[in-house]
Amino acid sequence: MFWISFRDFVSNFSYIYGCKFFDKSWAKDIWKGSWCKGKDGGCSNYKQLYKNPCYIINILKDTTQLFIMLVQEKKRLADGNLGK
Repeated sequence: MFWISFRDFVSNFSYIYGCKFFDKSWAKDIWKGSWCKGKDGGCSNYKQLYKNPCYIINILKDTTQLFIMLVQEKKRLADGNLGK
């Protein structure tokens, strides 16, 4: 275990990765959504919040384990301009 200030952390790291290996009995699903200028609702202070992409997940058993990974691509990475 170590400690690093937030300022030092963000100046030295760009990504955080966590891994968990799942056996074949686990199901995987991928959903993609995006915020589009003029069609987004903004943050929770705005009345148009309902326009933001939303997903409903129904958990059918009390013993279900759910792991969610959120990824936000930087525009430079998506455009292939990383490091430029």
